[in-house]
Amino acid sequence: MLPSQPRGPCPDPRPIGSAHANPKLAGEWAESAFLSAALARGLIVSRPFGESAAYDFIVDSRWLRPGGDRGRLWRVQVRSISCGPPFRVTTFHGTAKRPITIADADLLAVLIVPLARWYIIPVAAFAPTLGIWLFPHVNPSRGRFERFREAWHRFR
Repeated sequence: MLPSQPRGPCPDPRPIGSAHANPKLAGEWAESAFLSAALARGLIVSRPFGESAAYDFIVDSRWLRPGGDRGRLWRVQVRSISCGPPFRVTTFHGTAKRPITIADADLLAVLIVPLARWYIIPVAAFAPTLGIWLFPHVNPSRGRFERFREAWHRFR
């Protein structure tokens, strides 16, 4: 379960305390939330050593596959949005703003903090772009990426 956070649009740009006052801490918090959510769903999660990899986690879904199928390993980049709507997710690396591509990661996991909603989006669905828009607050939404809302089945 995620730490307590407000439901709906957040009036404070730092809805879950000091973690969102610093982008690095916000990223670490989102990564911790992803780790917890993935483990709760029975996924095996590994983290690369250091900060040189273009992805945050490797997810192994092997044991979820029937009949001993080998499954696969997924490279996952994690992002979070702590205020909105609208919810814009950056899909680039570093100050050079190099777009995330399929050479960097397989899936983008996005946490919409105020709504406690996850999107599991294949990088091939948006790459190469510098940002995408998500609409979890619009029901029903016909946004381009809404089919990836809570799409944890992507790991199977």
